[in-house]
Amino acid sequence: GAFRSGLWISMANPMAVGYWLGVGGTLVAAGVIGASLPQTTAFVLGFVAAVFVWAFIMALAVRFGQQWMTPALFRLVTLACGLTLIFFGLSLASQMLNNGLNG
Repeated sequence: GAFRSGLWISMANPMAVGYWLGVGGTLVAAGVIGASLPQTTAFVLGFVAAVFVWAFIMALAVRFGQQWMTPALFRLVTLACGLTLIFFGLSLASQMLNNGLNG
């Protein structure tokens, strides 16, 4: 019951739906250029299948991750993710400033 609920919540998340529709539209548009109908169909079906597999994997991760995720480990993972985001944000800002000054 909880697993199915998590799976449906993951697939119905408005932000995830918007993201996948945006990314999917771009990927389909790029994949359709110069492709035959069977190739385009296979591409779209593969993309949709990947979305469902991702939702399933996330539901499994939540379900079984509770067994080994301690509060200390959760804080460590959160810290690592936060530091990674800060690093990439600073890297992007640096590239943007360098391109703006040099361009």
